[in-house]
Amino acid sequence: DWSSDVCSSDLELGFGRRRHSVLVVDPPAGAELQVDTGFVWRLGGTRKKAFVFTPTLSRYRFVYVVERETTEAAIEACEAAWAFYGGIFKALVPDNTKAIVDVASPTTPRIVEAFLEYAQARGFAVDPARVRRPQDKGRVERSVQYVRDDCFGGEDHILSRDDAQRRAMVWTTTEMGLRVHATTQKRPREHFEGEEKGALLPLPETPWDKIGRAH
Repeated sequence: DWSSDVCSSDLELGFGRRRHSVLVVDPPAGAELQVDTGFVWRLGGTRKKAFVFTPTLSRYRFVYVVERETTEAAIEACEAAWAFYGGIFKALVPDNTKAIVDVASPTTPRIVEAFLEYAQARGFAVDPARVRRPQDKGRVERSVQYVRDDCFGGEDHILSRDDAQRRAMVWTTTEMGLRVHATTQKRPREHFEGEEKGALLPLPETPWDKIGRAH
């Protein structure tokens, strides 16, 4: 029962309509990791995407830059996220990216078979956000814009994907991660390490690339 974990943040619902405020309920530590995708940086004149992961409780974001938004890239991003966090969250809540969600539905979404097999092997559930329901991903909405503006805004020396990933890691661990969050009033990195990391599922012993090749 998450009712005892109601946080004080307000979520603005609806676009072009009157603002409504609702209480957003936080799940237990380690229970839920939300992920969104979008354009966050440029290489020359080409826009590049990233997977942006946000733990619902601590908000300690992890950014994984990709060349293309594919199912293979989604699995690679998740593997990088588990390594970064030091464990696996019990549920992943993605937007309706085609890399993960084959058919979006408010009641019976269909997950891409390869990603579903991956999730089952790693032991986490996939619970896609409903289409046009931003309250389902209240902590991750607008995070792509935040990463684009705060992490990569004004950067003109990023020459490759590796450079972009290094920049994202510096931002995550020493900039955003150490700022006091406006809602939780805690530093996300300290919040995660103190209250959430210990609740994660253990890291797998076998790297996924070896399992995938075996299949």
